[in-house]
Amino acid sequence: MKLKYLLISSTLIFTALSSALAQRGMPQANRDTIHALLAAHDQIKREVKVTDDGYTATTTSEDPNVAATLQRHVGQMDARMKKGLMVRRWDPAYVEFVNHYDDMDITIKKIANGVQVIGKGKTEDAKKVLRNHAGIITKLVAHGMEEAHKEHAAVLSATADPATEEQAETPCCQAKENSNACCKEKGPKGKANCCAQDTKAKETKS
Repeated sequence: MKLKYLLISSTLIFTALSSALAQRGMPQANRDTIHALLAAHDQIKREVKVTDDGYTATTTSEDPNVAATLQRHVGQMDARMKKGLMVRRWDPAYVEFVNHYDDMDITIKKIANGVQVIGKGKTEDAKKVLRNHAGIITKLVAHGMEEAHKEHAAVLSATADPATEEQAETPCCQAKENSNACCKEKGPKGKANCCAQDTKAKETKS
């Protein structure tokens, strides 16, 4: 009888541990959503605007099903990270993003054919991580599953990916109407370069 109760107790404990581990893993529904978006990446349009404290990204699709999947995905990821759960734990940039999530204010807005995400960093490091993340998402939209298999450098490390930084920061240089904002001392590297370019252009003209 004691052996029977011991076996039952062991089974219950094992089941509880397995359930707890499963909850920390990526649910199948979330993985299915991600794979659907990667497969349909060529039907997705993404625009990123760098701001003083982060970025604003508008991601849309003319296909209603893809647009709905975009909305579902962003909601799933936001809920997951608010619980402190990891996403792509093998990817340094994603680990960095999750670790700094508490230092970010992220607002998600559903729009007619997709989502608009406004990310604001509470610290200078969080701002850099946000912009790095925005650049990586842009790569995923551009290249789909091919990009999803790659690791991405953490922006706060010495091995940050220059191409990712450039994608996330160069919109400032393209926004001529915001040239004054580009010259703010605390702006990202892309803004500082933009300011330098504008200054050199003025010196040349004079």
